[in-house]
Amino acid sequence: MKLTTWIVFLTVMLTFLSFVGFETSFSSTLSYVGINFVNETISSVDVENSTLYEKLFLSPDDEDDGLGIGEFLSALATFGAIGVGLYFSTKDTSILAIPFIIWVGVIFASSFWSIVTLVDAGWMRSIVGLIFGGLMVGFITSCMDYFLGR
Repeated sequence: MKLTTWIVFLTVMLTFLSFVGFETSFSSTLSYVGINFVNETISSVDVENSTLYEKLFLSPDDEDDGLGIGEFLSALATFGAIGVGLYFSTKDTSILAIPFIIWVGVIFASSFWSIVTLVDAGWMRSIVGLIFGGLMVGFITSCMDYFLGR
């Protein structure tokens, strides 16, 4: 499978495990965006009061004016996109995907470890290890194929 398919598959699987009630590393990402859980169900989806929204669009002085670092980040993203476009016009652009690929891999590995420590029985750990280990090997193989140009 292609790398983009693996990234979508792993992200959806971690979201599903978070919705089911497993405490994965992706749960903190969901709460940062504004999706909160109580007793294994979604209790609220409030993007405007999330930590990410507050950091991007609200100023530290007055939370009602709506002028935060969002304008600065928009200008930085615009000029950064122009700079990256000029720099990478003759170079390989796959380097731009590396932070996201690493983030998905780290979140998946830490979620795998949290589920393994949650399971008590030895035979269940073997089953979970086989499932998640196989997925991790497939993800790593897909990363190698992506960066080797296959």
